[in-house]
Amino acid sequence: MPRKAAEKPEKAVKPHIPDINWAVNNSSLVWSLLAEINKAENYCVLYGKKESSENTSGETKVTVYNRIAEAILPDMYALDPRTVGKHVKSKLESLKKLYQNKAKRLLQTGEGVNNKDGSQGSEETLPFYIMGDGPCVETPPHAVNIWSMSLYLFICLN
Repeated sequence: MPRKAAEKPEKAVKPHIPDINWAVNNSSLVWSLLAEINKAENYCVLYGKKESSENTSGETKVTVYNRIAEAILPDMYALDPRTVGKHVKSKLESLKKLYQNKAKRLLQTGEGVNNKDGSQGSEETLPFYIMGDGPCVETPPHAVNIWSMSLYLFICLN
């Protein structure tokens, strides 16, 4: 009696996950994403301990990406958790790369640039400083322009 080949069960069709518009509502999803990675339980796994006294959680990065995806994109997460977790991972990696490139530009020394008196100095005092929460009323207009352009490049062109 010949054996019939075992029939393979059909694969379940995954629901279509729409593209995530990270820039909508003044990039509110990006800000939510950043808030989630700053939580101690997420930060520790993704980027390491902030202080040596912290304990590691034993969780994997995939678990954390999925937890973040569920927190900021609950409707999409309900459709396909694995795919949405991968979208979150991809976005975080692109933001990290963008940040590293921008930070590299900001940390350049200006080697070879002369001071106003023609001498080459190793130290320079900046005429302004912008705190992390953005410019204030005392910030010069050209500094506000630099801040605005940096923010635009960081948020919108990723």
